[in-house]
Formats: sequence, C-alpha cells, structure tokens
Amino acid sequence: LDALAEQRRARGLAATSVAWGPWADGGMAGDEQAEAHLRRRGLPAMAPDTAIAALQRAMDLDETTVVVADVDWQRFAPAFTLARPSALLAGLPEARTALAAAGDGADTAGTAEGTAPSRTAGLAALPDAERHRVLLDLVRAEAARALGHPDLAAVASDRSFKDLGFDSLTSVELRNRLNGATGLRLPATLVFDHPNAEALAAFLSAEVSGHAPAALPATGPAPAGPAGPGAPDEPIAIVAMGCR
Repeated sequence: LDALAEQRRARGLAATSVAWGPWADGGMAGDEQAEAHLRRRGLPAMAPDTAIAALQRAMDLDETTVVVADVDWQRFAPAFTLARPSALLAGLPEARTALAAAGDGADTAGTAEGTAPSRTAGLAALPDAERHRVLLDLVRAEAARALGHPDLAAVASDRSFKDLGFDSLTSVELRNRLNGATGLRLPATLVFDHPNAEALAAFLSAEVSGHAPAALPATGPAPAGPAGPGAPDEPIAIVAMGCR
C-alpha cells in the first residue's frame, strides 16, 4: 500500500497509506489475548470512534504514509529501544520524554531520602548464604509479578528468563522492581546479562556486598526482541514516516 500511495503521489493523484495500531471492539487485534499482549507492550486498542476521528486528522495532514496508533510511550519507548537506540523514536518528543523519564526512574526508584542506602546496607549486613537466599527469593517473586504469576513458584531459579517468557518489556519491569527493592541502580540490560534467577541473585549479592560473584554455569541465552511518567497530552499518535 505504501508503494501504491507513493506511485499515485508521483503521478499527482491523491493517496494516503495508513499503518494502523490495534482497534478495540473486534477490530484488527482480533481477540482479547492479542489485545492484552499489545497493551502490555504499550499499544492499547483504539476505540473505533477515536480511530475514525484520527483518520480524518491523518487525511488533513496530506502525507503519503502515516502511522495512527494509541501509544503508551512510557511502556513502549523504553522496551522498543532496550537493545539499541531508535532513530524513529528520537524524532518524536513524546518518546524522548518517556525515555528520559525511564532513565530518571532507573536512577531514583525507591530512593526516598535514606531509603535506598538503608535497603542496600541491610542486605549487605546479612551472611553470604542468607543474603543469596533472600535475593534469590526476591528475584523469583518480582519475576513472577512481572509475568503476571501469583507467586514465585512459577519461576524456577535455574530456568532462563527467555524460557519463562520474558521479553524486552518485562525485562525492563523486572529491572525497575529490583531497583526499588534493593536500592541499587541496575542497568536496562540486567536480564540480558544474567539470564536466570540464580545468576541474577548472585550478581545482586555481589553488587550489595562488593564481592565478585561466583561463576555460575550458563543455562541459556538471554531474551531478545524489541518490545513509562504522565500520559502525553495527545493520546493518539499520528506519525508521518518522516516523523513530522
């Protein structure tokens, strides 16, 4: 469709190709499970009335190719750029704001005056074996919550995060949860670098205590894939391919 629209424009004819985000009420997403998956990734389904109104606005822009979607930038942008920066999102003010906020949140989660140092110090004061056990239970519990499981029993300590179902979005969620719970400032690539709960707990224990972690056997590759504070003033994004 994009090529057809470009061809018509080149001939002086009217054409606009619209790449749609998901629609609600039996629209393009198709079913509740698909809608829930997209919503978790920051792409909630648009109400049909909203989508039709957005279509009119898109037509008024007189662009050849546009994207129309309801985007939760706080969720979508950090996950989409987890593996590498995106030139597309760099051109969107809402995405830049969400990415900046996500970076600030990574640095300040759970860091009310005195809170983060006291949490870190409390963990550091534990005996090594107990600290590892506490952190392993913490990682498993927070991983279970990020995946929507009721308790940590769903997260085996030696099973890779990829096999458990982690993607870029849930990896960011787990990092943020552990930031707040431990008082540490953890990298966005945390789950990529430490691919199961056992390895991640060992890393956290070393960060808290200042000791290098013991070597652990690799159990599988880290998760791969693309996949945040106040909502943007304009809930529906209408983006031309040149990010105008």
